[in-house]
Amino acid sequence: MKNILMGCLLSHFSILVTIKNFTNYTTATGVDIVESKETGNDSTPVPGCIKKLSGPGKKGIRSYSGGLQYTGIYKLNNGKHLYAFRNEASNGCNLNEPAGNKYYNDSCKLVAKFPGKFSIKHGFKPFIAAGYVPADFVETTKGDYPLYFENLERSTTEKNKTTAVKDPFPTERSFTIAKVENDLLYFKTGDVIKIHTKTGLWHFRNKKLLTQYKIVPQLAIIKQIVICKQAPCPTVETKQLVYFMGASERFIDIRNNALVVSATKQKDANTPTTAIDISWQRAYRLKP
Repeated sequence: MKNILMGCLLSHFSILVTIKNFTNYTTATGVDIVESKETGNDSTPVPGCIKKLSGPGKKGIRSYSGGLQYTGIYKLNNGKHLYAFRNEASNGCNLNEPAGNKYYNDSCKLVAKFPGKFSIKHGFKPFIAAGYVPADFVETTKGDYPLYFENLERSTTEKNKTTAVKDPFPTERSFTIAKVENDLLYFKTGDVIKIHTKTGLWHFRNKKLLTQYKIVPQLAIIKQIVICKQAPCPTVETKQLVYFMGASERFIDIRNNALVVSATKQKDANTPTTAIDISWQRAYRLKP
């Protein structure tokens, strides 16, 4: 028992002495300058919150939560920089994180972490925040990481293929106006419309082209009530591309052999990647 306690104390002491030897200065503008004897740079600007992250672990009766040690500035290929840390493995009851490397940005937010060798096999996965790629970090070229990120990219690509919103009119399609139910646009019974995402909506009357409208794809939330035996029936929401027709200041969509139009006008389309909830009215029955 005495040997175990002595070993824990020595381990704890080694952590304390390896923590960065910071000397604090404050400039006239109030910016903290931290002197780090291990970075090779006697005067490296480091945000105060980064300085506070570095510290020893905490020793409990049956466990030890690993310390976090600042190791210096890490420069990215684009010229920007991050703050690199080395975290020690926790053990005992706190065996929830292996040793590894972590990176924080100027706002002191974690943007990447890499568990040590073979940790992936034990369920500890690396993390890279949005806006960064594996090539930004040297760890991704070593050990199990190349294969891990190769598989991750492959699975992400396949997932995006299955969940991607499909273009409803990748090729041109033609419809005839069979009936006017709500005269919100400029179409009459017998008119022909041709629609294509890239070339827009073409409006023909008596085989003559009247107007070619520019249409802008817009992601929208489509609500459908599922038919059930007893009310209230559930509503299912999906996302699909519709179109903004600037000439009429309305959104349009073609579904179930009908041209539906937004109930209210709008001056412009929203961000295409942001799904919006639109109130629709069936305006024209169509015949393919």
